[in-house]
Amino acid sequence: MTSFRAAMNAKFPQKDKGKVPTQEKYDEVMDWAEQMLAMDAQRHGPH
Repeated sequence: MTSFRAAMNAKFPQKDKGKVPTQEKYDEVMDWAEQMLAMDAQRHGPH
């Protein structure tokens, strides 16, 4: 899961940890994360 975390931090850098994301930004991040997990599952099979 370390490479996933690195990819998340690269695409969505954490500037202010106390800042609450907007719903739109949250949805964007979750959609992207789902795509990354789906690609990982295709490559390595379901975990």
